[in-house]
Amino acid sequence: MGKPDNDFLVYLPVYDMWQEQDGRLLLFDIHKMDKRAPRFIEAVHRIYNAGYDMDYISDNFLRTAICRDGR
Repeated sequence: MGKPDNDFLVYLPVYDMWQEQDGRLLLFDIHKMDKRAPRFIEAVHRIYNAGYDMDYISDNFLRTAICRDGR
């Protein structure tokens, strides 16, 4: 099995963000994340500033993830 490119997987709470959005049109704008999810962005900056890299994961990723041999 290969080695991961990044140190962390960080859950992106997109459904939580959409739940807080008014109206029926559910938009996702990565450039407004600091306003839509300030605590999430703060955590991302803290991880990055500590010298680590990360990838974002979704609810779908978590639903389909499989744990094998404790990993």
